[in-house]
Amino acid sequence: MSAGTPTQRPRWVGTSVKRKEDLRFITGRGEYVDDRAFTRTLHVVPVRSPHAHARILGINASAAAALPGVIAVLSAQDFESEIGPVPAAVPDPYCRILNYPLARDTVRYVGEAVAVVVAETPYLAEDGAQLVEVDYAALDPMLDPEAACDAGSQRVHESVPSNIAWRRNFVYGDPDAAFGRADRVITRRLHLHRFTSAPLETRQGVVEYFAASGVFHVFSNIQAPERYRPRIAASLHIDPQSLRFEAPDIGGGFGLKGHVLWLILLCAIARRYNRPAKWVEDRTGHLLASHHSNEILYDAQLAVKADGTILAMRARAIHDEGAYLLREPKGAVNQLRHATSLYRFRDLQMEFLAVLTNKCPTGPNRSYGKVQQTMLVERMIDEAARELGLDAVEMRRLNLVRPEEMPYETPTGAMYDGGDYPATFQQLATLFDFAGFREQQRALRARGKHIGCGIAAGIEASPSNAAMQQLIDPADTTYGESEAGLVRIERDGSVFVALGTVPQGHGHETVVAQIVADELAATPDDVQVTSGYDSWRDPSTRYSGTNASRFSTMGVGAVVGAARAMRERLIRIGAHLCGGLHEDMTLGDGYVVHAPSGERFSFAALADSATNERLSPELNGALEQRYVYEAPFGPASSDGRGNFSLTYAYSVTLVTVEIDAETGRIKLQRIICIDDCGKRMNPMIIDGMVHGAIAHQVGAALFERIHYDAAGQLTTATFKDYLTPTAADLPSYEVHHAETPSLFSVLGAKGGGEGAGTPLVATLNAVADALAPFGATLIEGHVTPAEVRDFMRRGLQK
Repeated sequence: MSAGTPTQRPRWVGTSVKRKEDLRFITGRGEYVDDRAFTRTLHVVPVRSPHAHARILGINASAAAALPGVIAVLSAQDFESEIGPVPAAVPDPYCRILNYPLARDTVRYVGEAVAVVVAETPYLAEDGAQLVEVDYAALDPMLDPEAACDAGSQRVHESVPSNIAWRRNFVYGDPDAAFGRADRVITRRLHLHRFTSAPLETRQGVVEYFAASGVFHVFSNIQAPERYRPRIAASLHIDPQSLRFEAPDIGGGFGLKGHVLWLILLCAIARRYNRPAKWVEDRTGHLLASHHSNEILYDAQLAVKADGTILAMRARAIHDEGAYLLREPKGAVNQLRHATSLYRFRDLQMEFLAVLTNKCPTGPNRSYGKVQQTMLVERMIDEAARELGLDAVEMRRLNLVRPEEMPYETPTGAMYDGGDYPATFQQLATLFDFAGFREQQRALRARGKHIGCGIAAGIEASPSNAAMQQLIDPADTTYGESEAGLVRIERDGSVFVALGTVPQGHGHETVVAQIVADELAATPDDVQVTSGYDSWRDPSTRYSGTNASRFSTMGVGAVVGAARAMRERLIRIGAHLCGGLHEDMTLGDGYVVHAPSGERFSFAALADSATNERLSPELNGALEQRYVYEAPFGPASSDGRGNFSLTYAYSVTLVTVEIDAETGRIKLQRIICIDDCGKRMNPMIIDGMVHGAIAHQVGAALFERIHYDAAGQLTTATFKDYLTPTAADLPSYEVHHAETPSLFSVLGAKGGGEGAGTPLVATLNAVADALAPFGATLIEGHVTPAEVRDFMRRGLQK
């Protein structure tokens, strides 16, 4: 046993400790952006376009400006010299797609901000926005992403050569040869719709400007501020260090809270009036114009043998990106991290097209890129099984990567870090009587009743290697991932911890306290973890924040590194004070103990000794240890291969449904999920995250859909039309776990709680199974009772 290693096995990591942060939440003491009071605050409300595509001919703000309490009505022209564009992430010529906080001469989607009203209260700003008159010349909108690919189609942006903003064809292995060996080629067209995670708290921000120092205090629920700092600073023409970011408690993020454009605008307004500027998005604004999940049209082919062996897959994926590229086409290349999912086939071709349309831009949403690939792979496997007359579960089992092959390198270069996929399927077979279900299904069909069972498996890759940008722009040289952590022993012996992650309900305070308690042989109650994030207080790197399930690898790696460095320092100081040998020192209950003599030193005594110059120069100083954890990532290869994540969690979900033949209503009966996210640092928190993923993704399959009409109007702009499921709509979840520690992460944890799209696709597969007697083929990622009735009616008419 090395010096300083706790004498007991870790007691806290792996246990369901109640969340430390919940006391303030359930007692109403959480602090959110809208709770923070600034004096003399100006309130900002947008004037949004009612057109999907139109020229802006003029803005008449006289009535709004005359309203008492309205300070100004500002358009893009008012910020001509103050705000520069935020360019697209794709190489020339598409960098000319310039994205500004306010539309300059043309609006390109319903809800795009044309102007803002600045007023003394939010209510006056809302009233003023209603009085602003904008003169538009309507243009025909481009709404069909497939039609937008045509060379002669009307362009969304006249400054670029076509609506195809980015296109790349990735080939791995020899798919042509594999298709030549196939007994059957399954061809399908699939469409994954737009939806949103609809967080309880919308996007919000307050910016306070200090003219004397030139510092902007950005108080916002943005979930990865350090990643966006350079873009915000570049647009404002300021030094990035002039931005102080502070994130309080956040009411859900899910990838949606990266509101760069609004923070740029608030900074400019705060600087102009030397008063805090505040914006709180309303729900309609959020549904109209935050960003939507990736919408994709697939033309896919699966090459299979007669026994169900998968040989190869081809797919052409048209990504409907909306009017601007905010983070895209990251969603496309994200799919390559786990393109073959849990399966062993080695030949693959995927062509991606990022296409511009007159809709709200798309961007990260829970399980970003994973939902999209799971939809493709798992729907195609189900369709293949149906054509081959095979059991869909057994076809999957036949093709699974085997545990003895771990670590398994996929055709795209992903290095799967452990897991027993066949055992997970066997576990599911013990939980669900497949044979009994089929017998019941046959009996009910004979009586005109229809039930269905669907299964889906998927990979949850995390965190993201920045080298994915090289797949978009081969000239880019960025790669890597890092996070920073700090552990400090105060003069009273208390333990203080900070890190650069930005929690959004994840329970970071609890899990970090558990980790540090184990490393320092203390208890979680002994450890104080900072809440939220403050760039002037907390350590960080250029990648800091919470997205892509990075906390369990990057955040944990940083905290463990800092805690172990602190443990070593405490041991060295204790050995110095007692004249003992390094290897004779241990930690326990807030003390460093010399085992042979029993002499012990409290953390408070050690902190006092380290700061009063009683020690040698290398041991003197405050007991504070910083650590930067860097994931062992490399760049992408020239052929588009690379390990773009450190860990690869996986899940398998089974859903059963009953369909009412008269109304088409789909009733969920059972939902069983088996999740393997490696070491579960706090099982209770992981369970809560899995529950959330199920609700989000089953909701997307049956309830939630962003829908535009033929004129580009959003018809789901309120919760009256955009349906989110309630507890009454969902059955009790049956959540189970496998636990295969990662081969590569610090504590064996993998990313968890995003769902990998399996609840969504398992639901679709269950509906397809129930409708099989009617010859129905589901191509959509969302199905409604009306569509079910139509399937059944057409089937009965054959």
